[in-house]
Amino acid sequence: MPAYPPTRVGATLPFMRAHPSSFNAGKYSMSITSTDICNAADALQGFVGFNRKLGKYIVRFSEDSFGMDVPDDSITPACEFVWVAKSGQVMTLSRECLQILLEQNINDRLNLGDALLIYLRRTDLPEISAERLRL
Repeated sequence: MPAYPPTRVGATLPFMRAHPSSFNAGKYSMSITSTDICNAADALQGFVGFNRKLGKYIVRFSEDSFGMDVPDDSITPACEFVWVAKSGQVMTLSRECLQILLEQNINDRLNLGDALLIYLRRTDLPEISAERLRL
């Protein structure tokens, strides 16, 4: 696997999606920047907690609705859950964590839109790293 330099937020990356009117023409338009992807990650809704009994992460839309099998210290806003600390204030937008959210099959409620879905599919590109502060 080739080594990539860290991705600079705001850089235009080759994240592309098909414009609805161009499916038949085979053309692509509307590039998605790493800033678009980061903004989409920050707009995620809901909370993620680790259910000890089931042994997996679950999503709820209220911190109070997790129940006894989810420790309070594992409950994180979805918009923070997808960012993994790398070094110092540099964090990486984790495709693995986004995949956990995708597997919940509630994309609309989570606000998991096109920019993040395309980012998940483009595994040929490095994960986005950004300097950010945890909320």
